[in-house]
Amino acid sequence: MLSSKSTARKTESVPKRKKTGGRVVKPLAMKMEEARARAEISTWCDDTTLDTELAALYLCMSVKKLEELRSQSRRAGFEGSGSPSMIKIIDAKARGQNQPVQYKLGELRRFQAANTAASTFEAAVAAGLYG
Repeated sequence: MLSSKSTARKTESVPKRKKTGGRVVKPLAMKMEEARARAEISTWCDDTTLDTELAALYLCMSVKKLEELRSQSRRAGFEGSGSPSMIKIIDAKARGQNQPVQYKLGELRRFQAANTAASTFEAAVAAGLYG
């Protein structure tokens, strides 16, 4: 027969480990502020140059995701709808390739248009996941 101590241990609430990673849920006020910033950016002309942070904000993605897209396109050896075209000026005296990257707003708009789909299924087919 089980002792009262062992049953007490089984019924005790064990605290769960804190989750790591995953999507961060932003407060509504922050989402609204970002939406207003995107709306303001969308009024700018196509020749406007944006840094990586503003480009990611405009495209509704993280800076890390934008960097991953850029890296994947570079490894695949093509510039297409995989990543928006970028501007990277490398000084002859620069050491390494860690130089800032900028994007023309017009290129970001073209990237959005090329990656727009009517449904999630259509987006999956365009990405090569089906078919």
